[in-house]
Amino acid sequence: MKRYTIRKRIWITIWTASLFSAFVFLIMTFYLYDKFYIQTQEELLINRGEKLVTIYKADGFSDAFADSMTYTNELTETKVFLSSVREDTLGSGKTFLRQQDLERLQDGYAISVTRKHPTEDVDILMTAFPLIRDDELDNALILYMELSKISEPFQPIRLMITFLLVLMIVNLLLFGKQIIDTIIQPLIQMKRASQVYAQGDFSHRIPIVYDDEIGELADTLNSMAESLGLVEEQRKEFLANVSHELRTPLSYIRGYTEMLQDESLDEKTRAQYYDIIENETNRLQRLVTDLLDLA
Repeated sequence: MKRYTIRKRIWITIWTASLFSAFVFLIMTFYLYDKFYIQTQEELLINRGEKLVTIYKADGFSDAFADSMTYTNELTETKVFLSSVREDTLGSGKTFLRQQDLERLQDGYAISVTRKHPTEDVDILMTAFPLIRDDELDNALILYMELSKISEPFQPIRLMITFLLVLMIVNLLLFGKQIIDTIIQPLIQMKRASQVYAQGDFSHRIPIVYDDEIGELADTLNSMAESLGLVEEQRKEFLANVSHELRTPLSYIRGYTEMLQDESLDEKTRAQYYDIIENETNRLQRLVTDLLDLA
């Protein structure tokens, strides 16, 4: 199983959050563009077309209708023209309208589509309205505008969203570094301290920088090291005392045993030496028993 360190996990989390945020911002950009610009401009085209259709229904091809078309062509970004449907050819509208468009217009429905300009290398948003006369489709009123002109007002918003996205990713990276400095570095110090403790040096202390759970853990390890150091001192003192207590009777036993090898000793002195050896042996036995009980 692949091992992931905490550092790697943090960076993976940060990059995942950054990519997810970038994806969300990208989707939001397209959504805003489609929702608030394409649809808004489509509604604008429909509204202008409906006004022209209303004038046509009231007065036909009157001066008011012609003036409205001229105003729309010259003073707005919308282009508008008429295409005769009764003629064998549709004139300029022949390349704009397709067979399915004509069928829908003949049924009395307006159309609204996004497609390539038939003669220019640009994308357009187009609406077409049927102009009915004597209950028959007489002309098609076509309005269109270039999508590039629609997207121009949206460019500042895109730049702002891009700037915010970059700023957020930079903040995430800086935040990630701060997390690593806050969490990983103290953990590394604790790891090094535990290695020092494992070698028997309990004098080392971990610096406490943050007053949080990490700081509490460091303080706990320092307390543990202090306790272990105290235990180690007591152990050394205990061993020194035990060594001294054991050395004394052993020295007596050894010394008096050597003196018993002197054949010139009288019986009374020899008996005294045996008593001393017995007493020291009993003392030694009591020390060993106390050590076993303590263990």
